[in-house]
Amino acid sequence: MLTKEIFNRVRTATKSMFSACQSTTETARAEFEKTLLRIAQGNKYCSIGKVLIDATYDNPNFWLRLSLLRSALALPQSSEIGILGQYRRKECGRTLRRIGINETLNILPSEDEVERAKKAAKALLEQLSKSEELISLKLPFGLPAALVYDQILKKQRNASVVLRSGTTQRVLVESIAALYAADRILTDDVNLLVLSHTQGVPYGPLAWIGALKKIPVIDLAGGFGSLRFARISALEDIFRIASRPSSAEIAVLSAQRLTQLKETGRAYLEARFSGQTGDLGAIYAYDVNSVALPRHEMVKQLDLNPDRPLVVVYASHWFDMPHIHGMQNFRDFFDWIMTTVDVAKRNPDVNWLFKSHPCEAWYGGVTMRELLADVSAPNLRLVPEGWNGHSTICAADGIITYHGTVGVEAASLGKPVLLADRGWYHDLGFVVWAESREHYIELIGGSWWAGRDSEAVRHNALVFAGLFFAVPDWQRKFTFSDDALQDKLFPLYDGIEVKCSDEIRRELDLLRDWYESGEQYYHIYKMMRATGFGLPTMPGRAVPR
Repeated sequence: MLTKEIFNRVRTATKSMFSACQSTTETARAEFEKTLLRIAQGNKYCSIGKVLIDATYDNPNFWLRLSLLRSALALPQSSEIGILGQYRRKECGRTLRRIGINETLNILPSEDEVERAKKAAKALLEQLSKSEELISLKLPFGLPAALVYDQILKKQRNASVVLRSGTTQRVLVESIAALYAADRILTDDVNLLVLSHTQGVPYGPLAWIGALKKIPVIDLAGGFGSLRFARISALEDIFRIASRPSSAEIAVLSAQRLTQLKETGRAYLEARFSGQTGDLGAIYAYDVNSVALPRHEMVKQLDLNPDRPLVVVYASHWFDMPHIHGMQNFRDFFDWIMTTVDVAKRNPDVNWLFKSHPCEAWYGGVTMRELLADVSAPNLRLVPEGWNGHSTICAADGIITYHGTVGVEAASLGKPVLLADRGWYHDLGFVVWAESREHYIELIGGSWWAGRDSEAVRHNALVFAGLFFAVPDWQRKFTFSDDALQDKLFPLYDGIEVKCSDEIRRELDLLRDWYESGEQYYHIYKMMRATGFGLPTMPGRAVPR
């Protein structure tokens, strides 16, 4: 009886605490929504016409990014329609109403669209005998099957797609049905489509159909403390959403601006190496994992030959959208790692370290240690958990990655970097990159790291880092924390429209100019026009789970 009484007391107290937390979040959200409404009002701009706004992603940072775009383009003067999806319809619908968007439509497929999708998926799956054939499927409207492969992978939380599974069939049906739904709602009178993402369901199908129908699409991405909006004007832009400078843009920079960007890039990366830049990747790679060892101690602990070159392979996370940048050389990240392992075992004159993605624990799912449990070779080791990313880079003779930020970080220290494929910085003069699977195998079978001009590598990487990671100097206090903080973001932006009124006004002017310019990446447009540069001071630090 006493035990039951204690249990009931604990349950009552827990319910009370949960209700109090929920009430606090709802209050903070309501105040935040008032801020969003104030930001979106007041600007004048010619009416764009019918604007569809993705409201399927419920995150404070997204709502703030949306409000800035609405204000810059005076979208409240246009015909705004919110798109509601499967999840958090009540919360997203309420936020839409509170910020002045009263008309909504449903992206959920109709019964007829689902039935058509089931028939199409069944016929497609009957053609397949192995998972890699998924990537070559001919999907309705020409949607790249790689986008569906990545979505299946994410749902299965695995390293490679398991073909004969309910998840594979379900995601294929969802993806095809989402295409039909996107085709239905993206009518000829839509003048602008605003999305929170371009990968996954329903985002990928919406972006693809929008581009197919020549509807202007804006991806309201954010990252590293700043707005990373991207324009999708052509189908291939789906795989080019990272806000990166081109070699042509860097080539026109004056010597003075190159020096400014190089020093800014150096300052940013020094902060990143100490885990102080606020994003999860940096915190896990350089702060949480903080065991810093010199090379000789690493080699000794791992029982490796100290006289051999040391190559470190930095894995991407297995199911984090491997095809996002247009992967061509491999089926997925697991295919790449196992190919690398096979070559490494045949190359005993090199010590090979394989390092799991720093956020592997945060993502959950299958781990590198589990996947490589049966792999054994005298010259091959896994980097132990807890080892610091910076000291591991410093110990290496060469770094291999697919398209991770470690490529920029390592090159900034003058380290040779090899990319297994094209990505978002492969052609900017500070990495070696493999143009095919065969080319990659050939490269890693030899001394690809030898003879690199470390000073040129360092210079080019630091300039890129300045352009990519930094912000204009006027913007340093008007920056954004990591989306991963979710509801904890609400109070961080309390009163931001007053505290950062000058910065917001400048941001809005630049956003409007960027939209009219037709250029693809807002962040790069803004950085190329800045007279000075600084580091983003993110208002909140992402905390690992």
